[in-house]
Amino acid sequence: MMLSERSILCAARNGYDYVREGRNPSPEDAIQYALNLHEHHDLPLTNAYTAAIAQFRSLRSEHHIARTVALREAEAYGIQFGPSQVEISVTKEEKALDTWHRKAELDAGALAARKRWKTIVEREPGPWSRGQDYVRLWQEGVRPTYSPMLSGTGAPSEADIDLGEDFVPGTQDVEESVDKDVSLMADYTPVQAES
Repeated sequence: MMLSERSILCAARNGYDYVREGRNPSPEDAIQYALNLHEHHDLPLTNAYTAAIAQFRSLRSEHHIARTVALREAEAYGIQFGPSQVEISVTKEEKALDTWHRKAELDAGALAARKRWKTIVEREPGPWSRGQDYVRLWQEGVRPTYSPMLSGTGAPSEADIDLGEDFVPGTQDVEESVDKDVSLMADYTPVQAES
């Protein structure tokens, strides 16, 4: 029995009437064919394996040549093939790896711009004072600065510190609104539900 294409398709894959489907066998098909030759045609396993592998290589070679000729014929007619899935994946991976190199090249200004809403501490932390230093500076009228020093101007000027409460625009409007809400809450008396 030869491992060749037959016109009659057989439902059974084993036995005396073994049929291989298709012209491009897989390695599993070759092993199945060798096993079929050994079990149902009484060939020694070595001879069955040798025959199966020889036919497998012959069919694979035929398939490779047919595919290569078809590809060259298509290119001769002007068909252009795009990148394969492997090439697309490699391109994506290279782009992802390039971002690692770019991150190393970013300067402090670009990093600060990317972290726009995060605190950036540009000094060594001092000893923990449980907020006593903060309260002392607040009582002295020194306003804290939490923004990063991108321009390199350093600490706020004396004129900024002397402005006090008026330094932040809209502070009085907020205080008036809070006072109004507090006075309304003082007049509120809860009503108890009757049971």
